[in-house]
Amino acid sequence: PLNIFLLRPLHRLMHYKQIMERLCKHYPPNHGDFRDSRAALAEISEMVAQLHSSMLKMENFQKLHELKKDLITMDNLVTPGREFIRLGSLSKLSGKGLQQRMFFLVSDRNCLECVQLNTIVPRMPREKEGGGNSQKQ
Repeated sequence: PLNIFLLRPLHRLMHYKQIMERLCKHYPPNHGDFRDSRAALAEISEMVAQLHSSMLKMENFQKLHELKKDLITMDNLVTPGREFIRLGSLSKLSGKGLQQRMFFLVSDRNCLECVQLNTIVPRMPREKEGGGNSQKQ
């Protein structure tokens, strides 16, 4: 939503900083544009340094909102001061077979939150004793 559009200019500033760094490395000190490009790099670097923490907070906020949209049962996922750390998937072996689970870690919780996905991977049936190989072609 709106957060994505707010992040784009910040990412563009970081890209401009990288371009100016490469340009400054390319110019010899006696080049006519050397001082101006160094001054522009200094200004862009200062802006990026000031906005970097804000950008990280906005990206984290966006990740939490995307996660909240996917998790219907978690109403209070987006709270002030909470940071998203990691998301991953694991398979849990139960009586019904392998069940895919999503785990995510946030900064103010002591444990991982677990959400069962809709898909269940069935276990392979056991072979009957003395049954040999029965593969379909």
